[in-house]
Amino acid sequence: MPPLPPLKLLHGVLVFGVACGALLGLRSTLFGKRLVMPNPPAQSPLTSPELTLYYHERRPYYFKKDGQLTGIVVDRAVAALHHAGISCRWEILPPARQLERIRDSAAPIGAIGWFVSDERRKFAQFSAPIFQGEPFVIIARANDERFAALPSLETLLTTPTLTLLVRDSYSYGPKLDPLLARHQPTTFRTPVDSVAQLRLITTGRADYLFASHSEARALLDRAHGELSIIELAGLPMGEPRHLMFSQAVPAETIDRLNRAILELSTRGRAATP
Repeated sequence: MPPLPPLKLLHGVLVFGVACGALLGLRSTLFGKRLVMPNPPAQSPLTSPELTLYYHERRPYYFKKDGQLTGIVVDRAVAALHHAGISCRWEILPPARQLERIRDSAAPIGAIGWFVSDERRKFAQFSAPIFQGEPFVIIARANDERFAALPSLETLLTTPTLTLLVRDSYSYGPKLDPLLARHQPTTFRTPVDSVAQLRLITTGRADYLFASHSEARALLDRAHGELSIIELAGLPMGEPRHLMFSQAVPAETIDRLNRAILELSTRGRAATP
């Protein structure tokens, strides 16, 4: 076994080691904060401006319940927006004002539940469909016997003594809108919401309105037996509903949303037995 080094030599080695450590520590703080080797940067998510999204109260599509916005259409939109990582805030606004703002705004805004039309495509962008519309039905007074004798939608639209109630700025899709334009039924236009429209029917200001089957059932829950649902030959299927955006919304944002809609739709189909 080799002899142990003298005590003086051991002391010198220790002093040298301490000095080296101090020098390294001093080097790391000479120019400010202690140097730290950074971790590899994580991939940053795509960013987009916060969207303002407009809605109006229309059961069962979008409405407030216990202070929370909900409904069979808005719930799907919220899930897709969250899945796409798109932040938004919701504001209530009448439909006609929604159209005005989307047409004129230079800000990233949108609105929920709109049908696509050639006229709207001139100033707006649209998401992929978020909800497939159901067949149209008619809501009329339960004691109005004139509807019992009607054989078809075309007969209804050409009966001048029956007044159709239409909300301002509404479209009924590419199947029903042309029929209304062709036959020009007697029409009463109003800016009021669906619940107020029921009162216009029950009080005789108008005789009937069009609604989807789900919407009609939700509305008649509030009608206390005064109104009824009527189905007629020739009533078309409802159109897909979309999110409609101003031109200021980046195409990348809409693409991300569309991918999220497709992914969630595919998952839903896969989960259906």
